[in-house]
Amino acid sequence: AFSAYLHIEAPVLAVQPSGNQQPTDIVACLAPQENHVDSTYPALENVLLHYFFGVKEFYLYDNGLTNKLMVALGQAVQQFSDLNVAVLPWNLPVVLDKNSIEQIIANDCHLRARGRGYTTNFVVGLNQILVPKSGLSSVKQALEQSQKSGQLLVDVHKFCSEYPEEQAKKYKSSRMITALQLNVYNTDLSSGLKVKVGHKSGGGQHQVSQDELAVHDYGNCNNYDMDVNGAESVRDRTISRQVVQVEKFIGNFFPLRTAS
Repeated sequence: AFSAYLHIEAPVLAVQPSGNQQPTDIVACLAPQENHVDSTYPALENVLLHYFFGVKEFYLYDNGLTNKLMVALGQAVQQFSDLNVAVLPWNLPVVLDKNSIEQIIANDCHLRARGRGYTTNFVVGLNQILVPKSGLSSVKQALEQSQKSGQLLVDVHKFCSEYPEEQAKKYKSSRMITALQLNVYNTDLSSGLKVKVGHKSGGGQHQVSQDELAVHDYGNCNNYDMDVNGAESVRDRTISRQVVQVEKFIGNFFPLRTAS
């Protein structure tokens, strides 16, 4: 019923470096934000953190992204010559439920990725980062180590970041520096949550070990009162161990606030 809108011809804002660079093999598609708020920093943080883990090609579905973000992405592209970002209008004329939206975007992302020769694609929200495990430095390494192809199911770990205002005030960003220091996720809230990663062709559907790859979700959990020492809490320091490197990597884009 929605296929008529899946391929709407609409302007695509491409934030790309000069030259005739060939696309890499992985593309990340960032789902449209749910509310019309300025998501400059969450979107930019998402792009930069995935780039930190070796993802260089991005589709951003635009449901209220601002010119401020376009400027910030342009600055990032100037600094990282192999970073490519395309912004796609999210212009469906009807109100849809969350499951329908997720399915449409997943199909659209897959078709666009395959059409441009990418061998791997996935869709995440602005709060979600696909994280390589087992000491690996890139998503590509983790996928190769899994030795699986087809539709890969990756576990989501909910870290319940409510982004305390007093900590967030230190930075212009909305979340990442403080959120990345979290090292406990909630297994109850994470139960059953998966992100599908299309990797190569064939091979059917496979579960990927969370020791190889996982999605860290740093969104809020509606002020869920999580006991970090409870049975439902699991420590995962994959990101927290790298906070210094991450902060150094993205620090130029999110400088400290100056005293007023």
